[in-house]
Amino acid sequence: MKLLKIILFSLAIVITGLLSLFAWGCVGGQYNQDVLNELTGQIIYTRRDTDSILKIYTAQANLENEQLLYEHQDSIDNGNISGITYDKANNRLIFEAYDDALEDWGLFKLNEDGTATSLGISTLDLEADWRVHSIMAEDRFYEEGGDLYLKDAVTDETMLIKNFYGAYDAKFSPGYVPRALSQDETFVFFSYSKHLTPFGALLEGLLNSDYHFQTYVRNVKTGEESLYVDFGEIIFLSETDNFLAHN
Repeated sequence: MKLLKIILFSLAIVITGLLSLFAWGCVGGQYNQDVLNELTGQIIYTRRDTDSILKIYTAQANLENEQLLYEHQDSIDNGNISGITYDKANNRLIFEAYDDALEDWGLFKLNEDGTATSLGISTLDLEADWRVHSIMAEDRFYEEGGDLYLKDAVTDETMLIKNFYGAYDAKFSPGYVPRALSQDETFVFFSYSKHLTPFGALLEGLLNSDYHFQTYVRNVKTGEESLYVDFGEIIFLSETDNFLAHN
């Protein structure tokens, strides 16, 4: 009888601990204004709103003064935008969306009045190096077993950014997923499921229809981090850049 009590007591402690970890994961991250205020310049990004459509937004890099730049409309009722690229020489934003005239996905430019003009170019005709800049970044900022690594562009030295201590699962518990690098590579952006096991992620997904991985920014020099906007794609503009649609 005494042994049974010990077993039940131990089991209760384990269950309580697991439930506590799950509850803590559900709470998610927090915004750290000190970290956010270290970010300068402007960001342009896509974000999936409650209607599940990716739209183009802009804000200061510290997330202040957010504004919707453009929402796409097309005949297939898709509206999603991808492949956003800043053309610095002409101070314009180029992006991919469905083009009714081409009856295919094509390139558009964003005008100063908030409308978009088709460039008449199908994405099938684009050169293979259209996104070389992002591919190169992914080669140096990467994940292995849920851990985050950053390889120095000059010295080729690899730095461990964050160590994932949970149960790795590529789909439901992938640890820390690299998303983007700031221009000076002082800040890394990554997503996290909020849970240490795939069971925690699956359970919250069942209990919360709005569950999603959260996005974070981390200063690689100080180790401080903050919750960030859940972007799809992101562009970092310096303080000297002056994108025409940003007021």
